[in-house]
Amino acid sequence: MNGWKAIRAGDTPMDGTTISDPGIILTGWLDAVVPGTVLTTLCKAFPDQFPDPYFGTNSTTIPDVSTAGIAYYTFWFAADVELPELAAGQQAWIRFRGINESAEVFFNGQQLNAKTLRGMFLRHAFNVTKLAGAQNRVAVRVTPPNPPGVPGGNGGQPPNIANSVTMRYGVGWDWVIPTADRSTGLWDEVSVEITGPVTLADPHVVTTVLDANGNLRDDAGVGITVDVANASDAPIACSVAYELDGQSASVELMLEGGARQTVAFPTVTIASPRLWWPNGYGGQPLYPVSLTASIDGAPSHALTLNVGIRQITVNILDIGHTTSRAFCVNGKQIYLRGGNWIGIDAMMRLSAQRYDDEVRLHAMTGLNFMRVWGGGIAERPEFYDACDRYGMLVMQDFWISGEYDFGYPQDYAPIFVACANDTIRMLRNHPSLLFWCGGNEALPPQEIAAQLQCFVEGGASCRSTPLLDGTRPYINMSTNISGTSSNQYLDGPYGILEPSMFFAAPGQGELRDTPFNPELGSVGTPVAESMLAMMPSDAARDFPRDQVWNETWKHHTYIPYSNGNPVVPDQVGAYGEPSTLEEFCLRAQLANYVQYKSLVEGYTQQMWTQATGFVIWKTQNPWPGLRGSLYDWTLEQNGGFYGVRQATEPLHAQINLDTGMIAIVNTSRDDASNVVYSVTAYDIGGNPGTPVQATLAAAPSMSVTPTRTLAPTVAGADAWFVRLRIGERTSNFYWLHPQNGDYTSFTSMPAATIETSATARVGNGRRTIGIRIANSSQPVAFFLRLQVLQTDGATRVLPVFYTDNYFSLVAGENREVELDFEEQEGAQVWISGWNLAPQQIAVT
Repeated sequence: MNGWKAIRAGDTPMDGTTISDPGIILTGWLDAVVPGTVLTTLCKAFPDQFPDPYFGTNSTTIPDVSTAGIAYYTFWFAADVELPELAAGQQAWIRFRGINESAEVFFNGQQLNAKTLRGMFLRHAFNVTKLAGAQNRVAVRVTPPNPPGVPGGNGGQPPNIANSVTMRYGVGWDWVIPTADRSTGLWDEVSVEITGPVTLADPHVVTTVLDANGNLRDDAGVGITVDVANASDAPIACSVAYELDGQSASVELMLEGGARQTVAFPTVTIASPRLWWPNGYGGQPLYPVSLTASIDGAPSHALTLNVGIRQITVNILDIGHTTSRAFCVNGKQIYLRGGNWIGIDAMMRLSAQRYDDEVRLHAMTGLNFMRVWGGGIAERPEFYDACDRYGMLVMQDFWISGEYDFGYPQDYAPIFVACANDTIRMLRNHPSLLFWCGGNEALPPQEIAAQLQCFVEGGASCRSTPLLDGTRPYINMSTNISGTSSNQYLDGPYGILEPSMFFAAPGQGELRDTPFNPELGSVGTPVAESMLAMMPSDAARDFPRDQVWNETWKHHTYIPYSNGNPVVPDQVGAYGEPSTLEEFCLRAQLANYVQYKSLVEGYTQQMWTQATGFVIWKTQNPWPGLRGSLYDWTLEQNGGFYGVRQATEPLHAQINLDTGMIAIVNTSRDDASNVVYSVTAYDIGGNPGTPVQATLAAAPSMSVTPTRTLAPTVAGADAWFVRLRIGERTSNFYWLHPQNGDYTSFTSMPAATIETSATARVGNGRRTIGIRIANSSQPVAFFLRLQVLQTDGATRVLPVFYTDNYFSLVAGENREVELDFEEQEGAQVWISGWNLAPQQIAVT
């Protein structure tokens, strides 16, 4: 629906009956943003009074609901609704996919809700057939969460926002500022649908591919159910049919007026199915399923959905000193390497394209798992659609966090359970959804926990609660994914670490004693151009010095590149003291690259022996924050993105930075035999030492194989480079030091020379460019960065998706990179590096 208008409820004397009268002219109303929030609308309408809250410290000038009062952000939204002339039996519906947090709904002068709508994560459908006319209008009065919470600490202070079933981080966290209106509004899509009297809802498609012994079958079983309802007052004979992979069947039934029942079709068998696999393990084919309800052969309502054929199971592994869950897809045990996902925008400007772009970026890092954090939202179908396409497994938290000690109001539990019930029905068909989690670092209250368990897994005690899923696990809280933790808060740490620290076993050194760490975080300063896009130039260029940073950097939640506990020296200053913002941010990208690459390699080194997975805190932000991310608000990837991408190669040679031992890691589904690897050290001038080459007999899939080769050094050098190769397929690159982490000698690194060639092709509105870069000089071409700029040579083209970036080339080495972006006339490709001046790449 389009054409929404909005007004503060206190600024109009009209009630919902009058506002929803299509004959009333809405004078003085604002053009509203839907989907969006009250704040989104105010920022669009009054940019001087409500300046972009994401830029600089603008948000501090916008009244916060905790001080301005609930009424300040209580708004009416209204829209005229175009309906066709309804034929006999046709039904008109208005559907809301998300309202935050409570609402009253009116249509053509009549209130549609019998009681106040509550809960951010609950869909609503209203049959407006009997009220429809030649002109129609819907009006919604939306009220913020009450209490809205008081900013301060993680998740606010009492009276707490968590008294309502709503998004938690709107009150602020240590990585995000408060959202002034707490994301109040029609935050998800509103749609109009015309159907016949028999409608379909909540289909459930269950796929099985394993036999009773857990072995992969040659075929697949598909079970299909769907709810069927009669919206009329009279009994109706109807048929319900499905189509899937060339097969179809139908069921005949008689529905009494107002009745609803579930139809279950006989199991469908698909021979030689195309299986859905996680990112890096195979393809993500999706099968369309269509469902149709018909009356006398004429369609009354139809639904379509895409399903992936796969099956989820869980193993219990004995690892180190404990046991842990290990998750399997199609019988294959998957080492989960993931990122914590918060959402695309705290102001709820939801976009299917933005969802696709961000999930695609996650897939390009080589990660295979995303956790939808419990302080955020029940993610939207568009998010899961993207995860289905890109093979990203998902852990969906419910909306509970350990920062809140429950003293919730009487109506909290039933609202929560209703939201959970509806969310499970909405998302359960997505193959990417791996498991449900009760809450972030906290157990749900018992009355809620029991319902969640029954909804997802069922059981003998669930006679009065429907089984809504049954295909994936329910885990009671995020810090108990391993299933063995005796301490509920074994996640983190969150500050920068020495790279070698990531190679210690969980429970040793700085790493938490949990086999599956759901939050392990670090720094996230973006490139200089993004810094200048999120704050005034004078504030951005006043970059942190001597562990002091200005209020604007603090506001954007910057955390330092040094650590007092544990002691970690300045990882930016390690490359020489920066004198400009550009130098600071370039050094930050070096530190980001090393930090996140070491995190992934360190935890991968522990695969199956000490750990069954980890989740980076965080990989993205719903606003321009400076803490914990692999790409920034503009979707520009930082150095950490490519450090992770390097570390997740399916067949990968890596150095244990604690012991110096080289290992071969295979995280693909395929075994690798006769793995030939080589390792060479280079001095600061790019001069190579003697290469070491060896062959491993075998590297089974999902394994870490020590090579018994130590990483070489350069005698007498305070820093050097190491290149690892596996045949001609993959390579890995390090810069190392004896102990002190001092890379200031890099400031005198000789300049490099490169040769480039590039060709482009255009299709479907996108430009794809293939580039070959070769180092034609002796010095290492260090930390090369590709960038796409407009013809002014300064304005960035964003987003751009690179198969590689921030890479280094030794003498005579070349790299082929492909990038793509939305077609723009005159876009230019540039390359620069630590010891390479910026130059344009000619593209033919």
